[in-house]
Amino acid sequence: MVQQLPTRLGKTPLMDAIFEMRLASSVPLSQIMSGILFSQLGCTNIEKLPHADLPEFIRNSEPNLKYIALSRIDWDGYAIHVGDNSIGLTCGHPYRGWREFFPRIKLLLEKLQDLPFITSIERYSLKYIDVFPFPEFSLTSENFNINIGVASKQLNFNSTHLRTDLNDEDAIHIIQVFGEATGTNEKLGETKHGVLMDIDSIIDCEGLSLQLLMPELEEKLNTLHTKHKNLFFSLLTPIGLEKLEPHYE
Repeated sequence: MVQQLPTRLGKTPLMDAIFEMRLASSVPLSQIMSGILFSQLGCTNIEKLPHADLPEFIRNSEPNLKYIALSRIDWDGYAIHVGDNSIGLTCGHPYRGWREFFPRIKLLLEKLQDLPFITSIERYSLKYIDVFPFPEFSLTSENFNINIGVASKQLNFNSTHLRTDLNDEDAIHIIQVFGEATGTNEKLGETKHGVLMDIDSIIDCEGLSLQLLMPELEEKLNTLHTKHKNLFFSLLTPIGLEKLEPHYE
């Protein structure tokens, strides 16, 4: 575990940062929410996403499709994703830090909390996707605190895909690592090739109402963000961290 966490990185591997909340609703959110958010938040564009063309009964019958985004709304450098049972916020690029990302999340949820058709929260999460570029990085013990072996054989790390879940008190972290992958930021047209690390930090809510969550939102999301940040840096060795040019303030 890193004793002192960096406040910023000179060479950030970050490709995307995503907040998602999964909701129970008496009506499909995608039919109503895009218009409400567009008008109330002063958004500039609504884009229909490909899965919106699938019939509703197919989306509801497939677990992998139930929460998928059906529309995208541009919001001052951020993107709101709306599904039938989910709402998400993707940060702009470059990432402007948690101090700017959290207030956007809070404002978005404030627009939802009094809507009568939202009955409860199933879960919320923070996901960060990073690509550590070649040739500086490879999936080895020099750069990452990840040890993998199969039958005492040397693995081809470039072809290795690791997925695991870690419990962290009330949070669950889903970690995926690809030894070789390509990440693209569509807005900038930027592509990175290297080791991809995807950490999805989740809190299950067991039917909690949004109204009850809002007074504790800042504390709970700050705690989840800190857990995520601690985990991310614990997966880097001192050598790996130094390659990212950490700054401490």
